[in-house]
Amino acid sequence: MLRAVGTGLSVGILLVTAALAVAVVVVPRVTGSVPLTVLTRSMEPTLPPGTLLVVRPTPLADVRVGDVVTYQPVSGDPAVTSHRVVAVTTATDGSRTFTVRGDANAEADPPVLGAQVRGVVW
Repeated sequence: MLRAVGTGLSVGILLVTAALAVAVVVVPRVTGSVPLTVLTRSMEPTLPPGTLLVVRPTPLADVRVGDVVTYQPVSGDPAVTSHRVVAVTTATDGSRTFTVRGDANAEADPPVLGAQVRGVVW
């Protein structure tokens, strides 16, 4: 009896691990998304350090106030930041600029240009 329970638990753990692997690796690749990990406390309590994010490419026209976007603060630098959109400004030429702020931050980040946005947290 104990052997059957142990085997059942082992199979269950294996299936859960396989499902997590599919969710973290396969789904992002198929959808063109990128898995990232939160490193700082700027988005607490919503996204504490260690949280796994999946960032999917999103047309800029679909980015709304309240979305969490991942953007590249410095061109050519691979570092990215994920913060919440608090305002969207559209210029007369149709280009968009985003005001973003970490949930735990008192002040907004410098304006984020559309070219800096890598995607929206899924």
